Amino acid sequence: TYTGVDVSDRFDRERETPFASGFQLMDAHDLEPGARFDLIFSNSALEHIPDDAKLIAHLRTTLRPGGIQLHIIPSGAALYAYLWHGYRQYARGAVARRFVPANTSVFALGGMFSLLLHVVSITLPEMLLRVPVREKASVLYRPLMRAAIHADRFAPFGAVMYGVCERAPDGDA
Repeated sequence: TYTGVDVSDRFDRERETPFASGFQLMDAHDLEPGARFDLIFSNSALEHIPDDAKLIAHLRTTLRPGGIQLHIIPSGAALYAYLWHGYRQYARGAVARRFVPANTSVFALGGMFSLLLHVVSITLPEMLLRVPVREKASVLYRPLMRAAIHADRFAPFGAVMYGVCERAPDGDA
């Protein structure tokens, strides 16, 4: 069962899903505490929350024992890729202050080649000049993106995003 939560009703919920789903139009800060979620997932959302540490702590109270919070958040390199998007970009030290270090794993997503491709093909033309390069050159962009992702293995620095996974303690601990 999937439950979507957002302060804005901007999602297409008419699509068929292989599981039961629902949506709550609300602020995630207002979720009632209680162990009911196995997984909490956000993608590029925490940087838009003024007091993200407070929300992360609150979400922890809604997880079942052994449940997981998984958040995709922008790294410091994201400033070059997404400019001033949200309240912040995260350094690894900032992640450690918001999550329980003993229960948390942080994974760098991307690297120097995908960062450079993003800046050259999205940030400069699309965000600054308003030229839809990916749309107009999708035949070229897709293979370049695949190549950049493969090349990131050789230049793993400059990751644009982090995947942060915090596991709630098991009930028997």
